[in-house]
Amino acid sequence: MWTYFSSNCIKKWIIGSKNCPACRTKALESDIIKLFIEENMDNNDVAETQIDESYIEIRYPDYWHRKMNKCKCELLQCMKNIGDLEYRYLEDFKINIRSYKRWTDGRITEILLDGYLITIFQSTKLEILRQKTNEKSIVTPDGKRYEYFNVPNSSQHDIKIIFNSKQGIHRFANGIQEPLTEPNIVRSNVDSVKQDENYIKFCFLGFCVKRNLKKGKNGKVVIHHFTENPNKSLKITICPEHQIFHVDHFLGNKIIRCTNSGILCEHLQN
Repeated sequence: MWTYFSSNCIKKWIIGSKNCPACRTKALESDIIKLFIEENMDNNDVAETQIDESYIEIRYPDYWHRKMNKCKCELLQCMKNIGDLEYRYLEDFKINIRSYKRWTDGRITEILLDGYLITIFQSTKLEILRQKTNEKSIVTPDGKRYEYFNVPNSSQHDIKIIFNSKQGIHRFANGIQEPLTEPNIVRSNVDSVKQDENYIKFCFLGFCVKRNLKKGKNGKVVIHHFTENPNKSLKITICPEHQIFHVDHFLGNKIIRCTNSGILCEHLQN
């Protein structure tokens, strides 16, 4: 739910109280999302530009477009369907994140130009699709993991189902099953997964996806993107239940948070 306040009022409140005046959830000044509303704007009106020290924002009748000055990340917010949001960073990491809360199942999807599609559902289900091979990994809300192999070839299609860090089964295309005692899987030298009692970590070339299995974390997902420069990386932290995410840039010893998709819930406070 979104609550609206004037910019000066909400800043003074959060600086002094460190929480949301409506629901008392812990909040910082970086959690404030600025919306500029014009009462008599229609489709024939000229878009208006707002310039801030940290970003430039252009307001259209149906949405606003914000581009950060330092990191060049972009954010688009739909005004008609509050909660529909798109984040993209195409210069260094070539990623696109779309959050559509109006969908009945609620989902945040990250699209990578090299053929990966990562979807985090409000139910806490996680799905990673390798579009080039149509193979996929699924983590269910209860933490069970399904690894699909040879999907395009039905005659060789098999599934590995991992119940926990010590137990699973391998189900072959002919229906035969055999027990699995090793949860870690290597598909290739740039595609592997490791699992223990606390986390499932999918590792790919240039990024990794970490799904939390701890109680009370509600399936929190962290996606970490890397570059050839060891001092430059990007971390996206997502709460599936509340469909909220924030983006942190790591530049050497410096961390810059450029985007919050909403007021941070208790699962993303730390």
